[in-house]
Amino acid sequence: MANLSTQRKSVVALSFLVLISAFSMPAFAASVAPHPARTVVLPPAKPACSTHEHHCIAHEKTSEGLITAQGHGEVKVKPDSLSFNITQTTTKTKLAEARDENNREVQKIISALKAENAPGFKLESNNISIYPQREQVENNRRVAKVVGYQVTHSLKVSVYKVAPDRLGELGGKLVDTALNAGATQADGLNFFVADLAPVRSEALSLAVKDAQNKAATVAAAANIELKGLTSLDVNSQTQDFPRPMMARAMFKGATAEADAVAETPVETGEVTISSDVYAKYKF
Repeated sequence: MANLSTQRKSVVALSFLVLISAFSMPAFAASVAPHPARTVVLPPAKPACSTHEHHCIAHEKTSEGLITAQGHGEVKVKPDSLSFNITQTTTKTKLAEARDENNREVQKIISALKAENAPGFKLESNNISIYPQREQVENNRRVAKVVGYQVTHSLKVSVYKVAPDRLGELGGKLVDTALNAGATQADGLNFFVADLAPVRSEALSLAVKDAQNKAATVAAAANIELKGLTSLDVNSQTQDFPRPMMARAMFKGATAEADAVAETPVETGEVTISSDVYAKYKF
């Protein structure tokens, strides 16, 4: 009987455990069930650098070097043109007399110059001025009276595109012609080239070639390879004209010595045109 009672107790206990398990399993299952999957959005991958992208890291790490070279070009040519100034000055007690005589003298000078038939001849008036001549009144330094008038007429003489080997001779001849015709002063002799465009182009071309040669020399010495020109700046273009010295003839004919003066010698010299450039080459 004791054993039977014990077996009954065991059955009851087992049934109780089964009952408890039946009620507790859903809750346990719910507690260990996995959470719903979470979606993670990743940023798109950066595409590889293309030839059109200038800010790629690959480009930044492989920046190119530069070589800067200065080039100089210079061309010397014989001038083919010249100009100079002549002046006729007349002084008389009366204004009308001074003006009339000055006009006659200037007309003589113009006619004489035109008669030379110089190639490319051009004549123009630079300045006409009239100055009263004053003199202090005796015993009164504060008062000056007009005692005469001085009339001055200046002309610019030019000739263009003359054979360089004839230019100096022609210039001297024109100066003498003007002085012999009545000019009282000659100055400002200047030689130049009528058309400088081709000469400037040649000087610029030489400057660029000089910069190229210097950059190539540096690259060869440094054992690097030039890849191309990145920039080219023209720094300056200058021109240096000859400055011939010509004696100033004042009031020619005042002495016998002046009348017997020899022909005016004129040397033309050379016109120098120069150019400078700055060039940058990548390597």
